[in-house]
Amino acid sequence: MLQQWMITVGILVAYIVALIIFAAFPASAASVGWRLVLGLGAVPALIGLVLRTQMPESPRWLLRHGRYEDVRKATKALGTEASIDDVRRAATVVERVEGDPERRRRAWTPGVRRALIVVSVFFIFQQITGINVPLYYVVAALGLAFLSGTPRLVVIMIGLDFFIASFAVGVGGTGWTLQGEVFPTAVRGQAAAFCAMIDWLANFLLIEVFPVWQNAISLGGVLVCFAALCLLAIVFVWKFLPETKGLPVEEIVQIFERHPTDAGPTAAAQRSA
Repeated sequence: MLQQWMITVGILVAYIVALIIFAAFPASAASVGWRLVLGLGAVPALIGLVLRTQMPESPRWLLRHGRYEDVRKATKALGTEASIDDVRRAATVVERVEGDPERRRRAWTPGVRRALIVVSVFFIFQQITGINVPLYYVVAALGLAFLSGTPRLVVIMIGLDFFIASFAVGVGGTGWTLQGEVFPTAVRGQAAAFCAMIDWLANFLLIEVFPVWQNAISLGGVLVCFAALCLLAIVFVWKFLPETKGLPVEEIVQIFERHPTDAGPTAAAQRSA
């Protein structure tokens, strides 16, 4: 969720930087201005690249390579003190759990595959809707269709503000949380990587389709389609996505092992009862 929040803050800062540049050099939009706006984006990227050299390696990766002293240093950098004996015991557990290559293959049960499909579809909805509050899109569509001048701009900007805020606290971070909760440890890395790939592919395809879509039915029409997709996403989440709060990963996996429709709110209510 912090990752999603920082992305949103980064977008805000990028807009502010662009506004400052175009306000200071109003005649540069078609020449130097846009190049400066895009070029400045490389500055934080380069700073981040330098800071990454100070990040510790994954303790689990270090464990699997027998670098026990480095494991201790890495866990200390991440806020956890561990002795060499603690590290050696952890290495024994990791070797017992992950040393058998058949274990990973067996971990891909029908329930885990079902969870992979559900999370992947959630990521697709995350990209093709951007928000689970369909009224935002209707607000923006009305502004485009029936208003003009300053009122039109105000309504559109309010709609965009609601979009960014609602997306950030809603579906924007939920998918990333799900992929860390619904997959067993043995396959979590593979499953999470696949879901992330689906997320970015959906992002790319939407960007490619949007200009054609807009030309065909207008921007207002596209926003109404987004509202319809949001309604479809709500139905999908209600039907197939279980409540994972307070549940261990083993129990979450068992939920998905049952029939997919058992993963909805009814099953969650039965578990609570």
